[in-house]
Amino acid sequence: DAKPPRQIDDAIPGELERICLKCLSKRMTDRYSTAADLAADLKHCRMRFGSLPAGKVRAEGAAAAENNLLHQQPTVAFVPPRIVPKGLRSFDAHDADFFLQLLPGPTDREGLPESLRFWKTRIEQTDADATFSVGLIYGPSGCGKSSSIKAGLLPRIAPHVLPVYLEATADDTEVRLLRGLKKQCPALAAEDLAGAIAELRTARRLAAGQKLLIVLDQFEQWLHAHPGPQAEQLVLALRQCDGGHVQCLVMVRDDFWMAATRFMRQLEVPLVEGHNSAAVDLFPRRHAEKVLTSFGQAFGSLPENTSELTSDQRHFLTQAVEGLSEEGKVICVRLALFAEMMKGRPWKTATLVEMGGAEGVGVTFLEETFASESAPPDHRYHQQAARSVLKALLPESGSNIKGQMRSREELLSASGYAGRPHEFDDLLRVLDGELRLITPADEGSGGSGGVPVQGSSSQPPTPNPQPPLAYQLSHDYLVPSLRDWLTRKQKETRRGRAELLLADRAAVWNARQESRHLPSIWEHLSFVLLTRRSHWSEVQRRMMRAATRHHW
Repeated sequence: DAKPPRQIDDAIPGELERICLKCLSKRMTDRYSTAADLAADLKHCRMRFGSLPAGKVRAEGAAAAENNLLHQQPTVAFVPPRIVPKGLRSFDAHDADFFLQLLPGPTDREGLPESLRFWKTRIEQTDADATFSVGLIYGPSGCGKSSSIKAGLLPRIAPHVLPVYLEATADDTEVRLLRGLKKQCPALAAEDLAGAIAELRTARRLAAGQKLLIVLDQFEQWLHAHPGPQAEQLVLALRQCDGGHVQCLVMVRDDFWMAATRFMRQLEVPLVEGHNSAAVDLFPRRHAEKVLTSFGQAFGSLPENTSELTSDQRHFLTQAVEGLSEEGKVICVRLALFAEMMKGRPWKTATLVEMGGAEGVGVTFLEETFASESAPPDHRYHQQAARSVLKALLPESGSNIKGQMRSREELLSASGYAGRPHEFDDLLRVLDGELRLITPADEGSGGSGGVPVQGSSSQPPTPNPQPPLAYQLSHDYLVPSLRDWLTRKQKETRRGRAELLLADRAAVWNARQESRHLPSIWEHLSFVLLTRRSHWSEVQRRMMRAATRHHW
């Protein structure tokens, strides 16, 4: 990467540095697409920092104007908003003021990186021929797809675009989407989803110049539950999107790419990279180090002025990012999890060595949070209940998607605190408020996205004074680490090993319900004797009934 000019001469205006870095970007898509765009930015920069009006700089004064451009500073120094880490939770509209600082890549003069400018330009377009009907954002788990939209794009979208944001689920995405559309447009008369979108497109339910944007986040949840090619209700509904009046943006993990392409084929919408499809890239190491430094400063573990970092702190940051990276890139959620694990510890190489490096950060974080001697007393007290709640929120065996929401009552029962509601509230405070391993999920709107379903996206969301009715894991990145952490303890006992085998057998049998996939007679007996029937899932109950009929 090119060295930022202000590291050589800090008198160079930040705007000029931005232009230079954009010109020198490695990726062609990050550079200016036309000379006219570059000229426009240079003209804007000269108007802002130059002493002579544009168009009146004479040839003989060009050298003086250039010198003025390079060295004149604004009268008021700009202080960027302070970054507030959120652990494993995605950033939202509350974080819009500082969020753009966390994104990699060159930016335009409004501070938007090209990855967001790409979508903003197309979404604000009301000419159907100049935009898309359904678009796809994809990337690996934990790459920041949700945050980019909730904290980066939607708070900056033009007022004529009315967003309806929804986290997809396996069962009720269509019902909640229809409810969201009616909140945004109360005049809708249709009682079905396809009819509602068709009505928005054709019946002038929107004011002149307005358009409605549907954002479906966590769409792998829906894809996982609907693998077949049949014409689903959601498919029929999204076929009504025209791009000019109603538009849809779908966000999905890249390991569901084939399922997503089949879905787009059902919609009869071709996927064209650079038109209605784009990936969310991972952080380069240098940028990851910059973000990790910001997190350390936010926690008070690193000095505010980066020039005051000690050589040991710099080495710590370099080593940490190296341990978190894969093929030179870093998944941003790993940075957030590592920073959470380091909170309250000295950010020094000795600490990193003591922890065994940054690899395996998820399991290490969970073990040290609940089971180590240095864990807070209330965390250790709630360890067993926390395990039970987190286990209840995990998806079925063999799946790494985030899993479904569980009601407060279901989690209360799973925790073992049914007769001790105050202790359950304290457990939720630890898991949600402190550790952010789980997050409230509004069963009516599909998640705690922080983006309003109704009203302008520029307005901050109104806090909900009611206690959450349901919860879910805060991030699907947690699933493998949680499963590994939970099964480590289970493998230490006969009951635990039987529970793990029961879950595996049930997952295999559920995929193809044939007699050869049923547990053997000895496995069946061990499941009956060693596991608790009250803890069996519905699939496990059905498999055990089938095994009983088969063997006995």
